Amino acid sequence: MQPPPGYDHPPNKVCRLRKALYGLKQAPREWFVKFSYTIGNLGFKSNSYDHALFLRKTDQGCTLLLLYVNDMIIIDDDTNGICDLKIFLHQQFEMKDLGQLSYFLGLEIASDKFGYYLSQAKYAIDLISRAGITDTKVVSTLFNSTEHLVATNELRAYSDADWAGDPTDRRSTAGYCFFLGTSLISWRSKKQTVVSRSSTESEYRALADTISELL
Repeated sequence: MQPPPGYDHPPNKVCRLRKALYGLKQAPREWFVKFSYTIGNLGFKSNSYDHALFLRKTDQGCTLLLLYVNDMIIIDDDTNGICDLKIFLHQQFEMKDLGQLSYFLGLEIASDKFGYYLSQAKYAIDLISRAGITDTKVVSTLFNSTEHLVATNELRAYSDADWAGDPTDRRSTAGYCFFLGTSLISWRSKKQTVVSRSSTESEYRALADTISELL
């Protein structure tokens, strides 16, 4: 660990850590900075649309590494490239190789000579079990399947922004919600990617994202 800036650190002395870093808010950021720097030494660059996706293009092919906290997926045109990358990561971090991808974040992956197959069966079963409706019997409804309905509900959208709400980087948090009639059907709250110079600018950015999503 590096001592904090401005601290007069005597030589041959270390700081006593009174609390584990893993439970602190800074831990994920420090881990990502460390990982990004390490993987960057191999020529990987973070994708501008998803910062947890790292790409590297060489004459042998393209390598993709997707990071989620401390789990990762590695995809490469060249099998040797995957092996070399795993050896490098083993040298830098304590990690386990779980082999060919079969399950990741609730997504089940299977493959054969015809292609890849994705399923969330286990995830759906876990949700049903958590809701306590695993033993519920299926019954038919009184809805007439031959009748064609026309949706007359009004689609409404609302957006808002908290200007410079983050005291650290001064970025605004924007959110929106969509109503179909009286039913809430979609919503999101996310920090904006740039610093707005005024509340008007942050509101317009939130409105633009809302309209884009609505369309």
